[in-house]
Amino acid sequence: MNKKSVFLIVFLILIDQLTKIFMLKKQTLGFLHVQLNSGAVFGIAKNVNNIFIIITIVMVMGILYFYKKEKKLEQAFNVILAGAVGNLVDRGIYGGVIDFIDFKIWPVFNLADVFIVGGIIYALFFVWKSKS
Repeated sequence: MNKKSVFLIVFLILIDQLTKIFMLKKQTLGFLHVQLNSGAVFGIAKNVNNIFIIITIVMVMGILYFYKKEKKLEQAFNVILAGAVGNLVDRGIYGGVIDFIDFKIWPVFNLADVFIVGGIIYALFFVWKSKS
């Protein structure tokens, strides 16, 4: 992992954590409001935080394993790692993930979730384009 990748990952984690700290102080700001999610995607499997900590650690290790093998996906992996670690920090500190972006038509989420989903979409698109 090069210095640019490490910088990007740390930068994205800091942005994620700073937005969560800001929202914890504000609680509500327009369509933004704080919600502690002790489950997984869309709030499923609530109150099993320790299991999700273990799953996240295994996923991070898996990404790091493939990081060296799939150099073309480095940027996607960087963004996914930042999101995973951002939410992992929440689980360790708060016992769940701090979500705050609420458009009312979709479950509440946070920037780390955006990083994870965006990184996965980018990776899938890259793989799809490389097969064409």
